[in-house]
Amino acid sequence: MKKLQHHAISAVLLEPKRGLRFDLDTWQSVILVLREEKLLATLYHLALETAVFEHYPEFAQRHLYSASIYARRQSKQIFYEALLLQELLEKNGVTPIFLKGANYTLRSSRNSQGRICSDIDVLVKVEELDSCESLLLSQNWHSEKLTQYDEQYYRQWAHEIPPLIHPFRGTVLDVHHNLYLPISGRSPKIELFINELEVYGRQFCGFKNSSNSDA
Repeated sequence: MKKLQHHAISAVLLEPKRGLRFDLDTWQSVILVLREEKLLATLYHLALETAVFEHYPEFAQRHLYSASIYARRQSKQIFYEALLLQELLEKNGVTPIFLKGANYTLRSSRNSQGRICSDIDVLVKVEELDSCESLLLSQNWHSEKLTQYDEQYYRQWAHEIPPLIHPFRGTVLDVHHNLYLPISGRSPKIELFINELEVYGRQFCGFKNSSNSDA
């Protein structure tokens, strides 16, 4: 396997037709890197958009298509988890605001195509944080045991509580009350974002234009 230069990765993502010039050895390296970086299904969609997918080597097509199936399955799981979360929280007066990859998926933005998420991120008002956490804990969500220092870090300095895990579905949930560490002195005035909520799919809430950001 030849040593792969980083520009080959960025080049094929920016311009998928460049993959037509890759030899099989380069393709093998590209596939390994893109799988590790969770971008293999993204290339699948980009290649379809630019009508070059069918001209890729057959083994590359198989890898990209397989990755797209996994990404599609995860997208369905995100919708399922989001519905459960919204039903639980809203009936108790808490409105979850979906962030990052979950936001992209729920609003079906272009950059959700093929996206792989390691967790689901939601934001709630800081005054709703305790009740939100209690509700989730009552539904089997739990956090891993932390050191005293890490627990203090999350509770006093961070912009989120410790990650929660569902024991049966394996879903990881990050519950935020801000977008950045309050201890840094650089966290935004979150009320300004909350006042600009957008409802999409007639169900879920997210920040306006968040599909163009990482928040």
